[in-house]
Parts: sequence; C-alpha cells; structure tokens
Amino acid sequence: MGYNNNPDAARRRSLLFFFAVIFAVGGVATWFLTRPRPTVEQRITEAFQKARIAAQKGDIAGTVAVVSNDFRAGSLDKKRLRLLLFRTRQQAVDTDWQVEITPPRILPGPDNVPDKRLVLTRIVAREASSGNALWSTGDNSITLLMREEPTRLWGIFPSTTWRVLAAPSLPDF
Repeated sequence: MGYNNNPDAARRRSLLFFFAVIFAVGGVATWFLTRPRPTVEQRITEAFQKARIAAQKGDIAGTVAVVSNDFRAGSLDKKRLRLLLFRTRQQAVDTDWQVEITPPRILPGPDNVPDKRLVLTRIVAREASSGNALWSTGDNSITLLMREEPTRLWGIFPSTTWRVLAAPSLPDF
C-alpha cells in the first residue's frame, strides 16, 4: 500500500536524485579545487611518516613506497633494498620495531631544479622491548636526494609524490 505507482511521483524522485547527485559532485569538486595545498616540506615529511609507520608494522611494500624505482646508493638499488628488508624481517619475526625519523631538514635540490630536494635526517630502528638500536645513521644526518614523481591517487586521479632517488651518504651493504 505504501508504494506509489504514479509515473509523476517516480519522475519527481528521479529528478530529486539527479539534483542530489549533481549537488554532491559539485560539492566534492569545490572542495577539491579550493582546499589548501600542502607545501613540499609537508609532503616530504608525510612520506617519511608513512614509511616509518609501515616499517613499524613490518610492511615492506609500504616502507619502500617512499623509494623511487630509479634509487641508487652505491651497489644498493630498490630491489636489493627490498630484499635486505625482507630478509631482516624474516630473521626477526617476533621482533617489534620502533622506528624514529627526525624531522627532515629540506634544502633546494642540485641546480635548483624544482622537482628535486636534498633532505637531511636521522633514522634509528630499535627493538621495542629493549630499546637497543638495531640500525642507525648514528649522530650524523643521512643525506637523501628526493624527486617528485607522478603517481595515481586511488589508482585513478593523476597526482605526484616525493620519493628517495639517491642516498649518497648511506653506508654500502
């Protein structure tokens, strides 16, 4: 009894639904176009924080997501870095990690290229239960060359992200 088979009522419901969808799409588009854009420094810091959280969870893919496919540091490339992290994680299955990354100091890149930055930071990986440092850059900051690279947001929308391209001060493995 509660259902109305009146064609005019169905047309009104369709029209209301259509306008609701248009209004929602317009609202999302307005938000997307007017939201404040994060600075380069904020985006680089956010990339490091995502990698830190992934490392603490043992998520190797999330940890190396901040590393470019073109990464080079001596004999180390992205594939070898992933393999070293995998082996380390495999050998320390029951170990909880605590990863600390100091707030990065971000400088202009070589030749003031706008899509590259030099980043100075310190990284320490500790065993959570004992606090013993398992790996550390020591008292010195590590120098990283980062590059803004194209990516996809949610697999659909074109976007960019900052990734580590080189680590000239990283000790060879």
